[in-house]
Amino acid sequence: MSELDLGRFHEISVSTADLDASLRFYEMLGFARGSIGDAWPHPYAVVTLGSLVLGLHQYKFPSPSFTTVHADIPGTLQVYRTAGAVIAFSKTGPDCFNEFGLRDPAGHMITLLERATHPDDAWTPARTSPTLGEFLAYSLPSAAPDISTGFWRALGAQSAIGRPCWPAEWLLAGGLITAVSPAAVFALNALLAGVSFVIILRWRSEPRTSALPGERFVGAMRVGLNFARQSQRLKAVLLRIFLFFLQTAGLSSLLPLVARELHGGGPATFTVMLSCLGVGAIVAALYFPRWRARFDRDDFVRTGVLVHALLSCLIVTVQEVWFAFPAMVVLGMAWISVANSLAVAAQTAMPDWVRARGMSIYQVCLMG
Repeated sequence: MSELDLGRFHEISVSTADLDASLRFYEMLGFARGSIGDAWPHPYAVVTLGSLVLGLHQYKFPSPSFTTVHADIPGTLQVYRTAGAVIAFSKTGPDCFNEFGLRDPAGHMITLLERATHPDDAWTPARTSPTLGEFLAYSLPSAAPDISTGFWRALGAQSAIGRPCWPAEWLLAGGLITAVSPAAVFALNALLAGVSFVIILRWRSEPRTSALPGERFVGAMRVGLNFARQSQRLKAVLLRIFLFFLQTAGLSSLLPLVARELHGGGPATFTVMLSCLGVGAIVAALYFPRWRARFDRDDFVRTGVLVHALLSCLIVTVQEVWFAFPAMVVLGMAWISVANSLAVAAQTAMPDWVRARGMSIYQVCLMG
């Protein structure tokens, strides 16, 4: 299909059974109501959020529909048919509302309306919602993104640039959601967990003889708790790890709100900040051997805790994306440095016969 003229974007048309309820909902989210004409015979309203314009129609039709306006609907319809486009519906003539529609490869409706019957100023100026933030994209599922991209490019659309690069596992999850359903992601997760469980069951460790007497399950737990209660070194590590992860929980739990409040922040900012945190942890892990030759575990813990606390305060104070991203990288380095140092300290504080039980208590303190 050669490039066709799609016209000017008008709105994303959405069908609703209760126009008043839909208006209240979108206005509660920060959408602004736009001006409308009397082109439609059914109840109709427009709400806008920046470059996103939603047309709410109390009328049943394939929803949502990407709707544009064009100066010459009969002529454009003929051009589309000549180019081989499959037209889903068309209404043209001097006594009817001029429009036609077609579907993209993913089945989403595209509707072209006559410009003469739809004014250009059907919405209010751009704005940002204090609840939702800035509009980023209106996402539509597609089982074959490459084919859909080629179709939209033939209509004159351009590929968006400047979006963050998603980790491979998120791309896989997004592909499953697009091609199948959100439930497929959870099904795959359950399947992989089951495979891991079978692999662990089939693994056979080398039997080792022990001079220690055998222990029953409840008795072994009691012995582990008694050891943790009496070991001063282990109790010091457990207190430190509990307080540190209590400190880190503040930023991690509020990170979506922090990302939204940054200048130019939004959902994508939150994703990039999480990625920066992971990048910092990976970089620090690569440099651990070199750093451990110069600093001891106490230096790691002291410096890491202070750096994490300082950067956490600065991120929410400065509220600039250009500062938040590199700060999250350094914050990730501090986080993994403290966590790794305390984990090593906990293991070295316990003898072999109780180490597994002690580390389970360590995990409980780590999780709060």
